[in-house]
Amino acid sequence: MLEPESVRENIDPQHTGNAEIMEDGYQSRAEELYAACLASRKIPGAWDAWRDYRAQVTGYVIQNSLPGTSLAVFGAGRCNDFDLGLLLNHFSQVTLLDVDGMAMREAVKFQLLQEFGAVRENPLRLKMFPVDFVGIAGEEYVAFARALLRYFDGQEKASFRAAADCLSRMYDKSRGHTIRLPEGQYDYTVALGVHSQLGNVPAWLLHAAGARVKAMESQGREGAWPQTAGLLDRMEQESTFLSERLNAVILSASRKKAFIGCEVSRAVPSPDGWYAVRDSAVTGAWQAVMDVERLAEAGRVRFGHYLDIVWPFCASENKAYRMMVMEVAR
Repeated sequence: MLEPESVRENIDPQHTGNAEIMEDGYQSRAEELYAACLASRKIPGAWDAWRDYRAQVTGYVIQNSLPGTSLAVFGAGRCNDFDLGLLLNHFSQVTLLDVDGMAMREAVKFQLLQEFGAVRENPLRLKMFPVDFVGIAGEEYVAFARALLRYFDGQEKASFRAAADCLSRMYDKSRGHTIRLPEGQYDYTVALGVHSQLGNVPAWLLHAAGARVKAMESQGREGAWPQTAGLLDRMEQESTFLSERLNAVILSASRKKAFIGCEVSRAVPSPDGWYAVRDSAVTGAWQAVMDVERLAEAGRVRFGHYLDIVWPFCASENKAYRMMVMEVAR
């Protein structure tokens, strides 16, 4: 985790242009922080570590869908959750949707080298489209990180207001963002672990930028961290909005059924396997589950069956989640 003091070593406080140098320093630190956030999403060794999980999830989707139909994978990314070859053997067409076009291309290239002959025979059976589900640009996250770093360094009210304003502007823009996918375009849709990723960047940046200050306050020193409660509340609200909006888009794009997979809790190993950690709901994911349940209670969707599975997210950090893959029909 980036330490806020780590880029100050070459700054001369007596230098005539010190203010400008400090500004540049905050900008570069913010860019590094955002880059670290993006890097944290790439799990080393995920393809091999998720082998059993991937086989179960891929099999579940195939077993509960009709052959020769179409499938769209929302938030496909590097496709470590799915065996694309098996999906193409079952579905007549598979479409990958994600904001990261490079990740999708790398995934297809990797699986092509493995066992992806079906694509070589008919490349039109696999399509990839870049789709932004949030509507916030990288430079906006960097501006937010920069304001946070200034605030935590100096605990200035003006810097805190700047961070809060950045957050409000980002969310206002996101709420006005339109996800353009035609209604009923695909027979089936699937999204696994996507809802928790939609709104987690601001929270990640907040905790990373304030890590040093939070550690100081845990030792009894008063400071800046308690004032951020309002920012965290706003992030929680927007996670609810983003999760519900994505659910609406997924369901709207589905002609037959959607498979919506969400991390309902942390999971830890035990002698008998895995058990779910109580009160460890994942922000963004639990809102999506609650939304599906409300829609079902209102009679707007049919939801009854689901796959309960452990997602071995990152073994090196001892992180795993209980994943609920819900079958939702309109």
